Amino acid sequence: MEEVAEILVGRQGATVEEAHDWITSLVVHLNVPGLSSYGMAAEDIPAAVEKSAGSSSMQGNPVKLSHEVLAGILEEALEPAR
Repeated sequence: MEEVAEILVGRQGATVEEAHDWITSLVVHLNVPGLSSYGMAAEDIPAAVEKSAGSSSMQGNPVKLSHEVLAGILEEALEPAR
């Protein structure tokens, strides 16, 4: 993850937190809407987590994400980044 952070931030020794900040800044700059603008609501998250956890694309993920982490990602993505 540190290597990805260095590539995104453009600086050797960049941290994962700095990469997260960089990505958030890009999302804000590009005015990327939150998932709620596509009709997703908080009550949809448990079903989305169940479906995504079992999907073939998640099986190839190098990091296994818990249901709690997946739900947190979706909760954060409901509204646009600020």
